[in-house]
Amino acid sequence: MKLRLSACVFLFLAKVFAQNIPAEQARVLLQSGTYSFAESQLSSGLLRGEQGSNYLLRIVVLNRPMSPGEWSQWEALGTEIIGYLPINSYLVALPVNGKSAWDFSSSLPLVGTSPLLPGMKLSSQLAKNEIPDYAWMGSKVELLVVAAPKSEEKRTILQLSKIGQVVETSPNGIRMLLRPDQINEVAALANVQYLQPKEAPGETENATGIKNHRSNAIRVPYAGGRNYRGTGIVVGHGDDGDIQPHIDFKGRVTQNFSGPSQGDHGDHVAGTIFGAGNLNPDGEGQAPGASLAYYNYPDNLNSVDAHYNSFGVRITASSYSNGCNAGYTAFTQQMDQDIIQNYHLMHVFSAGNAGTTNCQYGAGAGWGNITGGQKQGKNVVAVANLQGNDVIASSSSRGPAHDGRIKPDVAGLGTNVFSCVSPNSYGLKTGTSMSCPGVAGVLAQLYDAYRQTHSGQDPHGGLMKAILMNTADDIGQPGPDFIHGYGRVNALRSVKTIEQNQFMRDSLSQGETDTVRITVPTGTHALRVMLHWTDPAATLNAGRALVNNLNGVLHQGSTNWLPWVLNPLPVAATLNSPAVRAIDSLNTAEQFEVLNPVAGDFDLIINGSVAVGGSQEYYVTWTLVAQDVELTYPVGGEVLVPGQPTPIRWDSEPNGSPYQISLSQDNGTTWSVVANPIASADQATWLVPAGVNDQMWLRITRGSQGDSTNAVMSRIGVPTNLNHQWTCPDSFKVTWSTVAGAAGYVVYRLGAAYMDAVDTVATNSYVFTGSNPNSAEWVSVAALTPAGRTGKRAVAVEKPAGIQGCIVATDVALTEVLNPSGRMPDCQPLGTVPVVVRLLNSATTAITTVPIAVQVDNGPVQRDTLSLPLSSAQSATVLLNATVSLAGLGSKSVRIWTEMVGDQNRYNDTLISVVQVVAVGTALSLPFTEDFSTFSNCPTTSNCGTTSCSLINGWVNAANGTEDQHDWRVNAGPSPTTGTGPTSGANAGGPTDKYLYLEATNCLNAEGVLYSPCISLANSSMPQLSFAAHMLGTTQGSLHVDVLSGGRWYLDVALPLSGNKGSSWMNVSTSLLPFNGQTIVLRFRGQTGTGQSSDIAIDAISISEVTSAPQAAIQPQTGSICQNQVVALFDASSNTPTTWNWIVTPSTGVSFVGGTSSTSANPLLSFSALGTYTVQLIAGNVFGSDTATLANPIQITAGAPLPFSEPFGPSIPLGWTVENPDGGITWVSTNSIGSSGVTTNAATINFFNYALTPQEDGLITTSIDLTGTTLPRLLFDVAYAPYDANYIDGLRVEYSTNCGSTWLPTGYAKFGAALASKAAQTTTFTPSFASHWRRDTISLPSSVSGPSVKFRFVGVNGYGNNLFIDNIQVFDLGAPAPTATITSSATVDVCLLDTVYFAAQNPGNTLAQWTFGPGAVPSVATGPGNHAVYFFSQGSKTITLQLNGPGGVDRDTIALNAVPDLVGTWSFQTDTAFVFRGQASVSQGSALNYLWDFGDGTSANTAAVRHLYAAAGTYPVQLIIDGPCNDVVFTTTAAISSIGLGESSLAWEVAPNPSTGMISLSKGPSPEYFSISDLAGRIIASGTWPSQDQIDLRAMATGCYVLELRRGERLERIQVVKL
Repeated sequence: MKLRLSACVFLFLAKVFAQNIPAEQARVLLQSGTYSFAESQLSSGLLRGEQGSNYLLRIVVLNRPMSPGEWSQWEALGTEIIGYLPINSYLVALPVNGKSAWDFSSSLPLVGTSPLLPGMKLSSQLAKNEIPDYAWMGSKVELLVVAAPKSEEKRTILQLSKIGQVVETSPNGIRMLLRPDQINEVAALANVQYLQPKEAPGETENATGIKNHRSNAIRVPYAGGRNYRGTGIVVGHGDDGDIQPHIDFKGRVTQNFSGPSQGDHGDHVAGTIFGAGNLNPDGEGQAPGASLAYYNYPDNLNSVDAHYNSFGVRITASSYSNGCNAGYTAFTQQMDQDIIQNYHLMHVFSAGNAGTTNCQYGAGAGWGNITGGQKQGKNVVAVANLQGNDVIASSSSRGPAHDGRIKPDVAGLGTNVFSCVSPNSYGLKTGTSMSCPGVAGVLAQLYDAYRQTHSGQDPHGGLMKAILMNTADDIGQPGPDFIHGYGRVNALRSVKTIEQNQFMRDSLSQGETDTVRITVPTGTHALRVMLHWTDPAATLNAGRALVNNLNGVLHQGSTNWLPWVLNPLPVAATLNSPAVRAIDSLNTAEQFEVLNPVAGDFDLIINGSVAVGGSQEYYVTWTLVAQDVELTYPVGGEVLVPGQPTPIRWDSEPNGSPYQISLSQDNGTTWSVVANPIASADQATWLVPAGVNDQMWLRITRGSQGDSTNAVMSRIGVPTNLNHQWTCPDSFKVTWSTVAGAAGYVVYRLGAAYMDAVDTVATNSYVFTGSNPNSAEWVSVAALTPAGRTGKRAVAVEKPAGIQGCIVATDVALTEVLNPSGRMPDCQPLGTVPVVVRLLNSATTAITTVPIAVQVDNGPVQRDTLSLPLSSAQSATVLLNATVSLAGLGSKSVRIWTEMVGDQNRYNDTLISVVQVVAVGTALSLPFTEDFSTFSNCPTTSNCGTTSCSLINGWVNAANGTEDQHDWRVNAGPSPTTGTGPTSGANAGGPTDKYLYLEATNCLNAEGVLYSPCISLANSSMPQLSFAAHMLGTTQGSLHVDVLSGGRWYLDVALPLSGNKGSSWMNVSTSLLPFNGQTIVLRFRGQTGTGQSSDIAIDAISISEVTSAPQAAIQPQTGSICQNQVVALFDASSNTPTTWNWIVTPSTGVSFVGGTSSTSANPLLSFSALGTYTVQLIAGNVFGSDTATLANPIQITAGAPLPFSEPFGPSIPLGWTVENPDGGITWVSTNSIGSSGVTTNAATINFFNYALTPQEDGLITTSIDLTGTTLPRLLFDVAYAPYDANYIDGLRVEYSTNCGSTWLPTGYAKFGAALASKAAQTTTFTPSFASHWRRDTISLPSSVSGPSVKFRFVGVNGYGNNLFIDNIQVFDLGAPAPTATITSSATVDVCLLDTVYFAAQNPGNTLAQWTFGPGAVPSVATGPGNHAVYFFSQGSKTITLQLNGPGGVDRDTIALNAVPDLVGTWSFQTDTAFVFRGQASVSQGSALNYLWDFGDGTSANTAAVRHLYAAAGTYPVQLIIDGPCNDVVFTTTAAISSIGLGESSLAWEVAPNPSTGMISLSKGPSPEYFSISDLAGRIIASGTWPSQDQIDLRAMATGCYVLELRRGERLERIQVVKL
């Protein structure tokens, strides 16, 4: 409302606003300094460097702001008005040939002009020569150069390139590298407007906040109350890479533009903004109804102009730093401009975690350290970090901004914030990184509130900032301050302002005055009014960011109030001073406060300077703080948890009176006091009473003032032990512990975005139906009070994918469609495409036939019946008899399903393979070659599938995200990651020697699929594929080559490559003879490894006709081979062999098995005798033959000798094998309490979390030699606690005498209770006592014999509980057991480093193993001895001998004490006449005797002595301390005086002592007098103590003297030595 001003108010305002007019009219404030101009006429003369420019940069200073008419007239004449400069100044670009534009300046009220000189173009950092560390690139610096608006970009870049290196151009400017001494050369360029260091790189900054921010009070749990959850509000959150899947985010991350995750910072920040609390209600964020658009920082800021409209982003949240006190940078300018261009937008930033840092503001460490230019913007919000008690965190960054403006703007909780971390967990983090999202979430709630109360309209971003600041709770100094800004956000007060329309919006022109009237009712404690405007972005060169300077005065009657103003003088005490009422010429917000206002009308009178835009829009908002107390948590309707500490929060203005908080548990009939907070408090903690109650009310009082909850509250416990019990194909069950007093339970299931209530039950279990057993689901439960109110949900649990704990008798699973799949070119016979699938019998009953059906799109169904005997858990790859037609180009959906009668699981019966039939043109003929030399390079960025690489010549990368994870990339020269990848192609090298490779960095265990063009083998007779492969790296993956022929993919036509193959290219060749006459397609499948050192490259691919004899080669054997093991030999010959002749020498004991023979290409052999065998291959074709011999002969060796023992270490032992058919949970080595009661390692399989049943995993021992045994025994420790009777796990032990080719039962098979060593438990089992273990013994059958026996421990999964085995041993009880006895050269004590000899007494034919323990060299040994050992550490040593014989093991131990050398010290005094006092001490070792010799014929043998001499003089004194390993000897010459020096401790000390001359007082106050005597008592010198505290001894003879010092009654003597 605009009102007419009274005369007295107008005179007051004229006086106030006149103070804003500078006394020196031609003064300009720039970042590089303050400049005064004497010249008042514009000159068009050219400066050095301006030649050739079309526009010249000039500064003009007026005595007032330019009017809109003047602005438009001047621009119409060709002038570019770049921006405003303080004070009343403008930076303009004038056309060189535009005389009328220059002449127009004479019509302006000019008081000063100047060219934009080079120094004026520098940022404050560059002007001070303060180049930040992040801008240095070696010896050069990286700058951001902002070109003048009218300059030609091409010409500017050319000029800059002559000085330094242009890196890139961007909307904010040109990035370039140059030497520091070249900065002024760039600044001198006419086309350059501004220079700054490059923008700082972004760096991360780190349920109480919901209550502290009063977020809970605007989304209340009772019917009819406020429900502002942020629903529909989109927050653009930028952080550290992808947020990982978390059920609290489900369905509400509407856009995700991020790269790979770099940590959980972004997850935690996101959860604080909008977490739903689906997993844990305590993890709910501020705005659980909001949605998120997620980015890598700063893409959320750089993309906001586009995504404001396309995705509806209204708030951004950025918890990243951008330098420290970086000033008003190009990025800052962009942020301010964003708020202007996007009317409903608000940027929220963390203030920073540099609270104790000195960022060169000028006040030392602790001030002016806001971390970044972007968050110092005028139009954005920067948030400080509060602890839970509203005390600022010491790490929270403080203002002011670089030009003295108030920063931070507000404060929020950022300490120990509980929020999301992945995968599906929570954690505590601290920092403004955590307070920023808290405030962003509150803003989302406020936007939601505005929409709900204003017909769905969005609020203006500047208005929301004003409301947020004006309604904040003032903490710290009264008014705003540079630590908390305007205070801690208070969402409840903000919402009341929105609901009650306590705001208005208007605009003000230059010279205009507006009045806003506010009516204040009786009983108001405080009136707070804020004037705020979204200011035009500042000119980068400006030293002060404010452009349009509005001013206000709050007026009532004859009283006026100016706004709160802070003094930005860079002095720590000043910056920490309270705000005062004054005129503000720096900030875009002015707050007025009146305490205990008189009821009636208040007028806010607004005037000011509008330098840009003609008029300035502004907002006025006000809040009326009542003289009362308002309870903000709990608010009513809550169902609390008995026995849980619960916060209580309230709003009030302190009046000196304390509070009383009372509880009623009978609907208000009676009340009991639960807390008595002091007068200054605004929070308390209350312990919720035990038991169940539906009649709770809470109230707070302060004298006659008070408030209570708005609705009744309840309390009831939270269900515990929520567990998933089983999953069957049609249902799954969960159970939980009962809750005392519960009337029932509400069961929840995770829906599209939130935990949805699905049912109410009376029991403590529930069976969910209608779910897919192959999908994971999250569920929870809450208890119901007797009144039917729902309590707090339990932490959700996941029902894993797969059938678990459910016995399925009949189920055939279709696990994979191998053909057709992916890309199908039209060079194949599309009318008769084979179908190949993989099947699994996932039930308990064996099957013999499987009916199966196939359909393409909506075409006819073809059925087939497969004769396929499959036992339980067995799988098979099957070619169907039926073929399908894929005729016609485009996408084809091939649906395949089984039709087994009685199949109990319909969810794994069907698979759909989407095939893309593509036109490829004519097939290429032989010879075919491709070296990729004509291909264009692709980016080598480490971003996995984000980069798509288009190829030519018919080569195609599979689609990322559907058929594979990333593309093969074209490259020349080295790949970017060191330690992996080639340095060039496989040909001549150079820029055209290109190759294809998979980039493994940030793309681990990821497959890349590459297709060749169609290649015709129609006229070939002996085709051969050759290619070069490169697989350097310690974490290599694998490379496979497939062939598509006749519409079917044939896998691994060449032997797969895996592992590190070194730094050279390998030449690989394989015969294509089976595909002769066909048209084929090659497919290369590369799989990166477990680390970034796994780049895979291919090159030089060719298919040619063989015209020469083979070059024979045999694939090398890997691993050990034992007796009767089946060994596969592989032909690795080139030039397409057609005949093979394998010769093994000696031939006895060698058998060809598996239907192969000596003429097979890849035969299978078995060796029945130990020995060394040479292998030779003669490979031939029509052109001749060649012979190759296996490089390393095959060694058939016996296994480990008896007795065999394996106690397990940190990992599965070398030589052991783990069988893991499903690639899931399997045998590992873990820590637990072992059978001896101490921590040990054991082989473990985690059945508790093993979702897939039935599954069997094998743990196979190394080979063991049981030749000649008569009574072999297998012993092991086992620990197992069943889950319950429904979940039965098992352990089966088998043996193999042919190295694992076949397995036979030992007779040991235990399941469930028979296997248990401890009672059942429904929590994860880990042995914690020795009693949890049992020792099992297997008497092995007589058939268990031979030199290469292995044992297999088969864990049978029933989804029950964990199984542990340890201390596996094999003995022959038919052989005598050994007896171990140690002989030693030492008996009890041994000195350190002395040699001791150990030997085994009568060891016989055994293996002796010694352990000498820590501190011994050596620490272990084998053999009977003698073993020479010494110890380098003291203490008790245990020496252990273990004798291992065929009949068992025996141990003997002895204990020795390792004694260190004796280390002693002594001290003595001769300060008493004729007395020598001595003290001996031992710091290491032990003393046997002390022997003193006093030099006068007497001695003593105690540690402490006092010896009286008969006469004064000097005596030789010796001390010998006798130790068990050494003696220590001390000697001295004792000077015995007839004058006593006093036996009390000295108050004075002198130094140096002994001395060659001057001695000085080093301790104690100055004495008054001194004297120096010799040992005979003669005084050598005496007198008043010198003022310089020094005495000169140079004239005195060498010897001992007594220095006597006196002060008052104090007398002390010091023995001094003159050298």
